[in-house]
Amino acid sequence: MVGVVGGYGGSAYGITELIADPSLFENVAMNAQKNAVSMAIQGATVGIGFRMFKKLLRRPISNVNRNIFTPLLGKGVVRL
Repeated sequence: MVGVVGGYGGSAYGITELIADPSLFENVAMNAQKNAVSMAIQGATVGIGFRMFKKLLRRPISNVNRNIFTPLLGKGVVRL
């Protein structure tokens, strides 16, 4: 199956099946609508989590950049 649209459970449709049978788009749309709230909550919590951990790890990352990458690669290289 080339280009699978789907996840862990339920049925998965390949791109070829979606092109061959456009009525399958209704099922895909229904699944997306059913999972929209969960996806929105997960997206928000992942974004908040990344921001929190970036703030928590700011000093250790800058320490690594300053003490390891700068002596090895120089100042003009993009770091972590």
